[in-house]
Amino acid sequence: MARISTKFVMEYLCQTAFDIRKGPLAQFTLFVVILFAVSYRLPQLESIAFISIYFAALFYGVHVIWENGKEGIEKAAKEIKPNFVKFIAYMEDRRAFFQADVQESKADAVRLCSSSVAVRCLASKQKAEALYSTVLVASTSSDKLEEIESDLKDQETRINVLIEAYSQYRVSFTNTTGRERFEVAQRWVISMNKIFSF
Repeated sequence: MARISTKFVMEYLCQTAFDIRKGPLAQFTLFVVILFAVSYRLPQLESIAFISIYFAALFYGVHVIWENGKEGIEKAAKEIKPNFVKFIAYMEDRRAFFQADVQESKADAVRLCSSSVAVRCLASKQKAEALYSTVLVASTSSDKLEEIESDLKDQETRINVLIEAYSQYRVSFTNTTGRERFEVAQRWVISMNKIFSF
């Protein structure tokens, strides 16, 4: 019977101990169990040995949990960096495209709409840079990092929708002329600013 229990301890509990290293909550639970076991084994709760063991285990547990939290945040910050770089490059590319459209076009309506889209791309880029600089400077929780990553995806989707709406709208410019075209473009810019305000 002793061999079975030894085998059980070696195969199951040792594996569990390795798994505990991965989760702060599991580590804290393990420390609490150890502290209760130590307090149960010692005949006098007031003994110096018990108090020393208790506080040493408590401080070590807090330290391990703190370090794991920092590692998780650093890992999440490293994971968000490629998404941020990709987003910034995409926004700069779109902004440059529409800025070139503003400079090349002779129609005021096209310049107005293209400049509006370029400004939206620039605003998205600046907002993303501000969020990312906050991540680098402040100790941000992993939940907040996930929220920032989700916000980047949301901004990219909004810009894509705006660009698609403008592309479809620009085709309709051929049906209008002169002053009417510019007034239609003004209304479009106003409605897009209301819809896509950040």
